Amino acid sequence: MSSHSKTTRNTTKLKQRSKTSNNIRKFRSRFAANIGAISRTYILYKNVQSQQLDDVKEEFLHAAEFGDIPTVRRLLIENAELNVDCIDALGRTALRLAVKNEHLEVVEVLLEKSSSRHIYEAVLQAISAGHVQIAESILKHKRYLEIWKDRKKFGDDDHFFKTQFEESQFSPDITPLILSAQKNQYEIVQLLLLRGERIQKPHKFGCLCQECVNKSKFDQLRSAKYRLNAYRGMASDAYISLSSKDPILTAFQLSKELTNLSKQEKYFKQEYKELSNQLSEYVVKLLDRVRTQDELELVLNKTGKASEERYSNLARLKLAVQYREKRFVSHPSCQQRLDKSWFEGIAPSQGYCGIFFISIIPFALKLLRFPWVKFTMHTASFIAFLLMIIIHTADSTYTFQQTTRLAKLHAWYVHTFKQNYTLGTYTFKKNYTLGTYTFKKNYTLGTYTRSSKTTRLFKQNKTLGSYKFKPNKMLGRYMFKQYYTLIRYMFKQNYTLSGYTFKQNYTLIRYTFKQNNTLSTCMNTFKKTTHLKGTRSSKTTRLVGRLYPAVFRKYETARNLSTEFDFGADLPVRLMIPSPLQMLISIWICGFWYHECVQIYHEGVSSYCASLYNLMDYTMLVVYVTSFALKYLVMFKVHFAIAYLQRTDVNRIVADSSTTQYNLYWIVADRFYWSTWDPVNLSEGLFAVANVLSFSRISYFLPVNAALGPLQISVGRMIKDIVKCLCLIGMVGLAFIVGLLNIFWYYNLRSEIEVEKRDFKVPAEEAFG
Repeated sequence: MSSHSKTTRNTTKLKQRSKTSNNIRKFRSRFAANIGAISRTYILYKNVQSQQLDDVKEEFLHAAEFGDIPTVRRLLIENAELNVDCIDALGRTALRLAVKNEHLEVVEVLLEKSSSRHIYEAVLQAISAGHVQIAESILKHKRYLEIWKDRKKFGDDDHFFKTQFEESQFSPDITPLILSAQKNQYEIVQLLLLRGERIQKPHKFGCLCQECVNKSKFDQLRSAKYRLNAYRGMASDAYISLSSKDPILTAFQLSKELTNLSKQEKYFKQEYKELSNQLSEYVVKLLDRVRTQDELELVLNKTGKASEERYSNLARLKLAVQYREKRFVSHPSCQQRLDKSWFEGIAPSQGYCGIFFISIIPFALKLLRFPWVKFTMHTASFIAFLLMIIIHTADSTYTFQQTTRLAKLHAWYVHTFKQNYTLGTYTFKKNYTLGTYTFKKNYTLGTYTRSSKTTRLFKQNKTLGSYKFKPNKMLGRYMFKQYYTLIRYMFKQNYTLSGYTFKQNYTLIRYTFKQNNTLSTCMNTFKKTTHLKGTRSSKTTRLVGRLYPAVFRKYETARNLSTEFDFGADLPVRLMIPSPLQMLISIWICGFWYHECVQIYHEGVSSYCASLYNLMDYTMLVVYVTSFALKYLVMFKVHFAIAYLQRTDVNRIVADSSTTQYNLYWIVADRFYWSTWDPVNLSEGLFAVANVLSFSRISYFLPVNAALGPLQISVGRMIKDIVKCLCLIGMVGLAFIVGLLNIFWYYNLRSEIEVEKRDFKVPAEEAFG
């Protein structure tokens, strides 16, 4: 009984549990169904709401685009959840649409609720589209001023590291000032400048400061474009005109900087060149606005810094020439001012400059301040210098020809006459002719016979060569038409070592004795030495020995001394004093040096070196100075060497052979004994190079001529292309040479492997006969 009741209770419990679980399952299924219905309802609601919101956004964007200000205001009031920065299919916000279509009222309404990023984008769009009124409205709005103050507070001036948004159409480094300057919108630029904004000048190309290094690491392309955009803003007409106190000076300096930058940043070379040309055009536009002569004077005479009121004669025009501003210099206003300066003081007689110049010769000193007089005198001085160079060269050439002619004449004379007489030293036999010149009986050439202590004279108007002698003068003192002595003109170096061993006023060559008798007129240059030709025991030699025993004894000692060295019994002496023409050339060179120093002082070293003609002038003068310094050095060496031989005892001279040999080297004029690098040889080589540079300097004046100037410029530019072409041809030729050498090197003539004839035979050869 009890067991049955227990079973019944258990069964009842199981039924109750099963019923409860079924109820729970039903509840869960119903709850899930209700939740699904609720979620579906919510989703449907959200979809409907989203669709309604999209419709509102579309209506809102449409109203902003077409300027429906009531609709825009209504939608903003009725839909608090409406996002003002919503975008359309093209990524444009309502503010940008309103700016694009110039709806100022819509823009003012949207500025209150738009984000700072879209406000900044809107002002850039307004500036880019040229909507000046809308741009000014945004820039003056309190929302934009708050944004601007926040950026100034954090020191964000160049916006280089600002994040770029995908929907933005402007580079992050573009600022309203840069963009408005590029668009030449004067109102916007002035507004921003008055607010204190400035375009930050980029650092120099290749700057290694930490800021530039960080920018380059961050984005190298953005860094290059940032520099380009900044220079585009700085080179604009509006920015220079409104920000610079001296727009012309600023334009000159910035144009020069952009030209140099175009040579460094090759990838933006064309862009920088265009900016440089834009600045040149801007300066010309400013010059076009000059109306009176007084205004032109103020513009062209301005000098110094922009903040300084300093003026100098044509200072700004000289600066334009220095910066190579061709358009500015060639402007009609500048040319008119140059013409006025050139003919200053003679304006009424511009058409008769030659006649006017003749009529004002008494006022020459006053005229020296006029530019055209200075130019004329400078040109005349340079032409005179070139003429002196030509005369010096012709004189040296003619002297050499005369020396050669005398050498041939001497050889003919020695072989014709039995008497051992030499030209310029010994007496000609009576009634004998020398070439075509007949000397009268008892008259001597070069040597003198002593008769009643007088000198035999040449007959009046007798000539030697083509040069007439004056009457009653001895041969050693006759002067040519060019005021050169016969000896110096014919032989150039006409002194001998023996001539300087005598006392002062006693020479054997050029100087006369006290009795005005000359022992010898010249030395035998073409045979290296002058000797008595085997007649040292002749009547003349004995006569000189009797008349001047002490002098003749020194002469014999010097001859015997020089015989011990390499220079023969006697030797010609180098030139000891410069000729008058050389002195004139030296004076001219000193004048040119002074002119160049003054030019460097006024222009500065950098400006002076910028001109190739200045560098050529400097090189020419350096070469000239070096050439003449070597010549004068040799002359001092000759004086010192002769002084050494005069004051030193003969025995000591013989004992110290090395010092004597050294001094004799500086004395001897025969180039046969000279070293290859003798100072005279170097001097003549440098003098030749300097002469070439002097005549090349004429090209400096050719551009002034309307016919020759363009031709010279064309040829100069053509030479560059010719050199490039020759380089290419040389490369091709070198390639062919290397290729042909690689092919034919084996077939070169080699004697060691060729079959040669020999006198013996081997058994193998005998077997074949």
